Amino acid sequence: MKKLDPLNLVIIGAVVVAVGIGGYLYFVIAKPTLPSLSYVSPYILDFTTPSYAFSGKVTKVSTQSFTVTKVIDNTSQAPVAVRTGRIEPNSKLSPAPIKKVSLQVKMTDKTQVNKDPQVIPYLFGQIPAEAKNQNAQKPNMVVGDLVTVNTQNDIRTTNPNSLVASSIDIFTQPFRIDGIVSSVQGNTITLNGTYAGTTLSNLIQGGQPTPKDYTIKIASDTQIGQAGPITPGKPGSRDVHLNAQDIAMGSRLTVYSDQDVSVETTINARVIVVAPTVLAIPAAGPNTNVPQ
Repeated sequence: MKKLDPLNLVIIGAVVVAVGIGGYLYFVIAKPTLPSLSYVSPYILDFTTPSYAFSGKVTKVSTQSFTVTKVIDNTSQAPVAVRTGRIEPNSKLSPAPIKKVSLQVKMTDKTQVNKDPQVIPYLFGQIPAEAKNQNAQKPNMVVGDLVTVNTQNDIRTTNPNSLVASSIDIFTQPFRIDGIVSSVQGNTITLNGTYAGTTLSNLIQGGQPTPKDYTIKIASDTQIGQAGPITPGKPGSRDVHLNAQDIAMGSRLTVYSDQDVSVETTINARVIVVAPTVLAIPAAGPNTNVPQ
């Protein structure tokens, strides 16, 4: 192997030193902006495609920003036996990993906030003044709201401090319960039923709602009504006023409230609709007009 000439070694060393000094001076003087891994969301593996919308529950609200959190069930990363439901007794397999994904989102003067009004079907055309005022007010986001955040930037690669909402859709919380009366005590009834919720709320809070017992409070201004008896093939009569004393065990009710009935179980009823009675069709007697 041929040895390098000492002069060549000196030249090579001088070039290396010069390149090093030049690079150092460039970064000190020019201060170039380099791409940073901090601009990649820590949840990038949970968004397999470019994502410009995120749905979840509001967990924190401040003046110009808020935090949205969603629980993700990464079933696809679980063992095969967990994914297929074939788990042997006393198995030590880990369940599907559960992860909470939280995003901090900023709002500007250009952010549009949309919310469907809470439409309680008040009976007999009697709508309380506070209900009219509530739906006329500008949407106000609070902790616990279910929202979809839309943004102009890909959530996967946007700096967490720069995620700005272009629009926010606030979903109306479930406010209707359908069920059967299991107990009556004065102006308090127990209703075993399920709430009617949005697809988003069912998704975030885990599947379809299951029946549970609600304690329904009836106040002096609670509207109670029932459609007239229904005869198959004939139109029903007009709605009729009822009192709390007209509700009996076994009655099927639809209860409306201004509370979140997916979370709370003691409910102040605003409107109670008793299911109409279905009249049986009289059995046909023998035809006496048949010729002998």
